[in-house]
Amino acid sequence: MVHTEPNVRSALMNVVNSCCCNEIEVTENGKKINEKLGRLINIHYKRFFRTAIVNAIATGFVCFTIKRVEGVAMPECLPLGSFEWTVNFGQRLKKNMREKQGLVAYEVQHSIPGLSEQQIYIFPFEDPVCVQPVLQLPTPMYGLMMKYRDMLNAVEASIRGNTWNSSKHLVFSERIDLKDQTVSGLQLLDEQRRYHLTGSHQNMFNQNFLRLQDRDGYWKKSVQEGIHHHINDQFTDNSMGVGSGSKRACCHIMPPNIDVQELGPVSTISDVDAVQQRFATDVQAFFNLNTQVLSKSKGSNASVEAMNEDQYRQHKQMCVFLEHLSQYVYSKCFGVDENTIEFTVQPVSKQDLSDPENVKKLADAEVLSEGNKMQMKKKLKISQDQNKST
Repeated sequence: MVHTEPNVRSALMNVVNSCCCNEIEVTENGKKINEKLGRLINIHYKRFFRTAIVNAIATGFVCFTIKRVEGVAMPECLPLGSFEWTVNFGQRLKKNMREKQGLVAYEVQHSIPGLSEQQIYIFPFEDPVCVQPVLQLPTPMYGLMMKYRDMLNAVEASIRGNTWNSSKHLVFSERIDLKDQTVSGLQLLDEQRRYHLTGSHQNMFNQNFLRLQDRDGYWKKSVQEGIHHHINDQFTDNSMGVGSGSKRACCHIMPPNIDVQELGPVSTISDVDAVQQRFATDVQAFFNLNTQVLSKSKGSNASVEAMNEDQYRQHKQMCVFLEHLSQYVYSKCFGVDENTIEFTVQPVSKQDLSDPENVKKLADAEVLSEGNKMQMKKKLKISQDQNKST
């Protein structure tokens, strides 16, 4: 669901793009790190953040290891699907997995060759929650996954119903008159069945009579085989074999006491779009997406394009989590004290900076530097050119 469902994927990318759009600022002991290391961190940590955000929301923690990039230790997230996790209730656990966790800790079993448990670090996004009496480990997206499963079941049931209704289905039932117990009743019916199956009557063997032959001189073992051979010979274009483009006719010879009934269509979910729309609404509620309907006025369009307050707070909180994660990662990569490191990760502005009115408000508040004003000017020029081209 995380990587395949369009609504979830779009919402996750919205969080990722908001948290990874600005430059990452790093200071160690109150001083900025050197420019080369800062450029390398901005390149690699932003890629690390993309996977870390998805893993944190999907599983409730970030599971990573450390590898060297251009001779510098850098973090690398374990991809989803390469590990399983459980909850550790006080049992012995590796220090690198436990040191950032509480009384109840996540424990990971991975399937990546060449990677030991001592090389894996776990940074929790949310504390694990165990549901009793059936031991379950809900993730932050557990409720959304249940909704997704229900939607898939509804769509699959609708597809199966439509497939069933697209073809005919017949039911055959045998009609027997229980009052008729004479020779002309059940006994004759049994004789008819035996003759069609074996080509012989009771106490009489077919070798005492002329045996059935087709027009090619081949013997037939039973009347039923002869009947089917005759039907295939009549309805097949090429009697020696099925040629290209020929069509076989499928005929079933039934006893006279057989009733044939056609089954009616099965009822299916009439509005699959409504089920999918409910799931999309749940995704929007989970990620605090702005669901306001666009109106025709320019001002309302700008308000819709701008980030709402709840969504901005969610992205801001995610940036705070990324800052704490980066400080822990940096301390493990370079062996320094975590308290001496400070990362600054800022989300995208919640105001629509492509709207001149919002830019004017920022300029009047005197919060824009000369460099910011030049960037705003370039952005407004690009957006205006795009509007003219459309």
